[in-house]
Amino acid sequence: MPYTQIQRLRRVVTLGTLALVGLTPMMAQAQFKVNNLFGKTFPEVSKMLGKPLTTAGNPTNYSRFQTPGAVNTTVWYFFDTGTVSKILVEILGKPGDTEAQILKKYGLSVGANPRTFQVKPPGVEHASIGAVPGMPWTKIFIGYMYVMPFQTEATKYCKEHHLDPGSTYFWNIQVTTLKPSGGRMMGTATDGGGGGHKKGKKGGKGKG
Repeated sequence: MPYTQIQRLRRVVTLGTLALVGLTPMMAQAQFKVNNLFGKTFPEVSKMLGKPLTTAGNPTNYSRFQTPGAVNTTVWYFFDTGTVSKILVEILGKPGDTEAQILKKYGLSVGANPRTFQVKPPGVEHASIGAVPGMPWTKIFIGYMYVMPFQTEATKYCKEHHLDPGSTYFWNIQVTTLKPSGGRMMGTATDGGGGGHKKGKKGGKGKG
């Protein structure tokens, strides 16, 4: 290969590498901002998150999406207004992850003094108390816990990737505009939210 062609090839490779480096921060921040979905309808949510994997109801009151960095993203809608009522995001835990980092990626906060639930370490569970500045939701919850049988998508992910659900931890983010019962984000048998697997709960100040 002539020397000039070698030089051109090197320049192409160098430019391609620089382009990938430049895209890395953008790709790392690809998670959607949860607050942007507040008050949105199913068509508006689909426009923002892409084509749903599954839906239910007529009109749609449930939809599930594949979003960057998450194993599962589920959105529920009010039956009367059709706007978002609740969002669940399940993220596979990775070494070095912190609660603050996960919340920041999705543009969320549980406030300076969230409610802390008693769970076995390294698990954590925090829920917002009252209104959180800049957050439109009634309640914001984040948990870090091993997979329970009722967490359908997380369980499926573990099975497909040959992981032990009992020792595989997921971050679980839930936001709702519904008034929660007892200050806790109660979920359904399929969304993994607020299950009865804890031995007890204790109020107190969290780390934030």
